[in-house]
Amino acid sequence: MLRCPDCGSEILQADSRASIDCPTCSVDLPAERFGDLDLLGLTCPVCRTPMQHGQRHPEAFDVPEWANCPNCQYHWEFKHFY
Repeated sequence: MLRCPDCGSEILQADSRASIDCPTCSVDLPAERFGDLDLLGLTCPVCRTPMQHGQRHPEAFDVPEWANCPNCQYHWEFKHFY
């Protein structure tokens, strides 16, 4: 879940490659702008529970690098290609 930079509404980006499209106003941004917006939270794709997330290398990446679901134990890792 992201915060719209224009109107402040919540934006659900269902897929990491999907465009960031505000349901309230006309903001439509490419997926690459994810790091520029305020992250409100990540949702588990299995059970829809809010996930715990964080960064291991905040000086190198401006997006979460891992996320865990406290409900179903789903785990996600950002794939580093460097």
